[in-house]
Parts: sequence; C-alpha cells; structure tokens
Amino acid sequence: MSATPGSKHVAERRRQFLSLSSAVALVLVVIVGMSNYATFKLAEQMDADVARIGQYATLSDDARIAQVAFKTQVQEWKNILLRGYVEADLALYHAAFVKQRLQVENALDRLAETVQAGPASGNAIGILRQQHHELNAAYDRVLSVLVPSDPLSIRATDQSVRGMDRPLMDGFDRLVEDLRAASEQARQSSVRETARLSSDLQKMLWVTMLLGFVLLTGAVLLTLRSILK
Repeated sequence: MSATPGSKHVAERRRQFLSLSSAVALVLVVIVGMSNYATFKLAEQMDADVARIGQYATLSDDARIAQVAFKTQVQEWKNILLRGYVEADLALYHAAFVKQRLQVENALDRLAETVQAGPASGNAIGILRQQHHELNAAYDRVLSVLVPSDPLSIRATDQSVRGMDRPLMDGFDRLVEDLRAASEQARQSSVRETARLSSDLQKMLWVTMLLGFVLLTGAVLLTLRSILK
C-alpha cells in the first residue's frame, strides 16, 4: 500500500523537525563544550599561579626564619663573650648559640630544597650556606682556645672573628628583599596572565556563540523554506 500525500507531508515535517533539533543540539553542545574548556583553562592557570606564589611564600618564610635565627645566633655569641665567664652561664649561652645555629642551617637547607623545584635561583642561598659554614668553623676554632675567665682571652677571641658576620647579615637582608620583590612580581604577573587568559577565552566563547547563532539561523531558514514550498 503506497503512502498518501498527507502521510508523506507529515514524514517530511518530522524529518525537518529532527534536522532542526539536531542543529540546535549541536550548537548547544559546542557552546557548553567551549564553556567547559574556558573554565578548565582558567582553573589550570590559577592552580599554576597559586603553586608558584606558594613557592615564593615558602622561600620568603624560610629566608626570614634564617635571617632572624642568624641575628639571634650572633647575639648569643656576644652573650658567650660578655656573660660566659661563669662556667654554668657559659654552658647556657653556648647551648642557646648552638640552637640558633642549627635553626639557621635547617632554614637554609629548606631554602635549598625549595629552590631545586621552584622559581628562584639558588646561587645566593648556596653562598649563604658556605659563608655560614665558614663562620661556624671560625667560631668553633676560637671557642676551643677561649679562657672565659681571662679578659685578654675574651678580647682576642672577639677580635679574631669580629666583622665576619657582616657579609651574612647583608646577604640575608638582600635575600629577604629579593624574595619579597620576586613574590610581588609573581603575584602581579599572575593577575595579568589570568586577566589576559580570561579575555581571550571570553572572546573565543563569544565567537563560538556567534558562529552557532549563524549556523542555527541558517538551519531554521532552510527548514522554513522547505516547509513553505
């Protein structure tokens, strides 16, 4: 039994409706896909920026810890010379001196480890570690011959290492300032990069939506034209 003209017309309308629905679905899928891509790229950029800024924050914190610990170590060295003439006091100040010394070493070790996987140059940190090692060796050398009860021995000990701490003081000050500046630069760079990426993705999304609208409009017009024939 052959199909009637009416049934053919209904089948044609159904086919045209399905074609239009498919075009609409395709445009929506593309737009949603581009939106998800834009969201993913922004999240990826933000994660990378957060990790980089976090590395600078860790470096800055450890640099300040090392800086403060070293200044305290130098103060404890002065306490040894000025107040360590009694054996019990000498042991107390020397223990405090060693404690601060280890804190400096640990902070510098953490800095070196972070630098290996991070954004900053390890040259300055390597120099500080070497200078701190050499200064500690000098402290140990003069302490081994110090006579705490003899003022002349104390004066000679002081003179033998006087000024040796200055390069380290200056080095820590520069390191802290350099890391602070680098952290701020990384933050500003992150803001600029995120804004640029957001703008580019927004433009791409608008272009996609415009193309989708053009394609959808074309499909509607073609369908209407076919219906009205």
